[in-house]
Amino acid sequence: MTNQESIREEGVNGPLNQLLRGHGLSAKAERRRRNAAPDIQVTLKTGDMALLECKWDGSRSLLESQLDDRLDSFADAFDLIRVLYPERLQHLAN
Repeated sequence: MTNQESIREEGVNGPLNQLLRGHGLSAKAERRRRNAAPDIQVTLKTGDMALLECKWDGSRSLLESQLDDRLDSFADAFDLIRVLYPERLQHLAN
């Protein structure tokens, strides 16, 4: 039987942030759990800002409530993108 270790959402946000940077976008991932910061903030080549809010698939309702907060806090954002990570990514086999 394999041992399962749970990964925090931030553990997947980091690689997504790096992937976006690898495609030439200016991306900044949230480093610590701060409710006021989006999970990933991307500055597009046009200079517009897009926000990514990321959650595990089982946390859809939490994601929806956070989107409203982000829209209020970042009214100048060009777009707000929902990202749902599949639950299978949350567990690594040791």
